[in-house]
Amino acid sequence: MEPNFGYRFLRGIYPAFRVLFPSRVIRADDLARVMVDAAVRGTGERESLIFENRDIRSMAESLHHTTT
Repeated sequence: MEPNFGYRFLRGIYPAFRVLFPSRVIRADDLARVMVDAAVRGTGERESLIFENRDIRSMAESLHHTTT
């Protein structure tokens, strides 16, 4: 069971946000994979350790392609 109304509400509208604002929404499991990968393999030649949503989504997509 979901912990509170706000969480249930946001969980219910999440699919719509993924369609309407794809660059603003990141799945928690994708975020976790990218974080672990960055910690284990490093961030490459990036000047900044701050990742924008588009960077995280791109990194998550590349991880999906290497695991399939």
